Amino acid sequence: MSNVHYSLQPVLSQDQLEMIVSDGIRILDEIGVECKHSGIQGLVAKTPGGRVRGERLHFEPKLCREHIEKIRQKVRGRIDPAREHTQKSQTVVQPPSPGQPSPGLPSPGPSGHPLPQGERVKLKAVGPWTCINVIDMDSQKMRLGTLADMIDATKLLTALNIEGRKICAPICPNDIPGRLQSLTMAKESWKFTDQTGGGVSSTVREIEALYELGTLAGVKPPYTFIEFGISPLTFNPDTLDLVYKMLGRPEMAAMAIDPGPIPTLGGTGPLSFKAVLAQSVAETLGGSVLVDILTAGERTPLCSAMTAVGVDMRFGTVNFSSPESILLLNMGFEVGSYVTGVRSMGGAMRTIAKWHDEQAASEKTMCALMGALAGARHFCDLGQISVDDAFSFEQVVLDMEILAGVERFMNGFDFDNGADTLTAIREGLETRNFFTSDLTMANFRKDYWCPKIFERRMLGSWQAAGAPTVLDKARQIAKEKIASVQPRLDEGTARKMDDLVKKFAATV
Repeated sequence: MSNVHYSLQPVLSQDQLEMIVSDGIRILDEIGVECKHSGIQGLVAKTPGGRVRGERLHFEPKLCREHIEKIRQKVRGRIDPAREHTQKSQTVVQPPSPGQPSPGLPSPGPSGHPLPQGERVKLKAVGPWTCINVIDMDSQKMRLGTLADMIDATKLLTALNIEGRKICAPICPNDIPGRLQSLTMAKESWKFTDQTGGGVSSTVREIEALYELGTLAGVKPPYTFIEFGISPLTFNPDTLDLVYKMLGRPEMAAMAIDPGPIPTLGGTGPLSFKAVLAQSVAETLGGSVLVDILTAGERTPLCSAMTAVGVDMRFGTVNFSSPESILLLNMGFEVGSYVTGVRSMGGAMRTIAKWHDEQAASEKTMCALMGALAGARHFCDLGQISVDDAFSFEQVVLDMEILAGVERFMNGFDFDNGADTLTAIREGLETRNFFTSDLTMANFRKDYWCPKIFERRMLGSWQAAGAPTVLDKARQIAKEKIASVQPRLDEGTARKMDDLVKKFAATV
């Protein structure tokens, strides 16, 4: 068997990667990161290699290099550590095999792709961030999302076996008071899946209640995310204060803590690919060092991606799906792989389109295909449009179709599949076609991908079938899938969860 498949070579050399990381470390040493939190400043000042000047935290090169080595030791044996960055969920740990070498970037094969011979590529779909708006399936109008929408979206993701964001539900229930949205998102989505969470939590009491709710629902933490990196070179003191107040408490397990900065090329970072990636290194690595200090070594964000994106200079809008952003995303994962010592790529299906339309299909396909060719095997943001302003039920189904097509392309083809060329051709000549040949019968299911939504019929037969549009078919599938999902929790547990949220509501 000789499988043939395409891939993308990494674009950054080892020297270029080291240059970017070294510049990031110099930024941490010489410029530092602003953090207006006196308690955190005090902890950094007491740390060997850490210092505070004015209201900026500085980390010396020796501390940064030691931290990178700590990350590499932690990542040893991990499968795709980028999941911890893109999904805020723990990666799978694979026990090292006897004689396993020390961490380091694997040498790519002749094609530049680390796929072992004969292994099939499987692309995993991951749900969206919490979207504010939704495209109503019946009216086809954009409106604010509701609790009913959030429940339906959760059901749809569950029915399609799309992994949920561990720390947030897919739609914000705008018909629920803001102080109760986090707990309500967690409570109602957990009735159908254990793969979502409560999104952003803003108080210690809220995190305590979320922890109690997750324990009752039998959901493993984390349940909420703490991202504190603000470009350029700022750590949010209010967000970090939640971490500071939770130190040493079991409820801290509820929080996925990640620096999460996203410098923009020429916006909140320099218009230089090298410099903006170095800024991302400083913000991400510096944030990881800070979390390690705050938690006395219990938490160490892996720095598996140095995220940076492009902006549109005409409008000042962040565009995750532009060619520049796709370049930055892939390079950011190359830098992250260099830091962790483990090759890891995260994928996303993003678009800035305002509707489930041609632009959305084009941008999401480009994101998925380029990511997969670069080595990504999980793809988040299904159903998101306008970055993450809105959620489309139809787009979720369409994204699954796009991802399936990309997966088929990634698996290439068997170069010879045991066939003798002349024998195969002679067989077809006898019948004047190859549809019923033994070779076709043996291989057509394996070699051909049959889409469920994209139209392959000729015009006449499509018209005779009622001329269904791609959106029509996606909408029908979405409604059928939503209707098929039943709660995973018993009524008694669900009532206890409802009572817990009511008790919390009475105290805020």
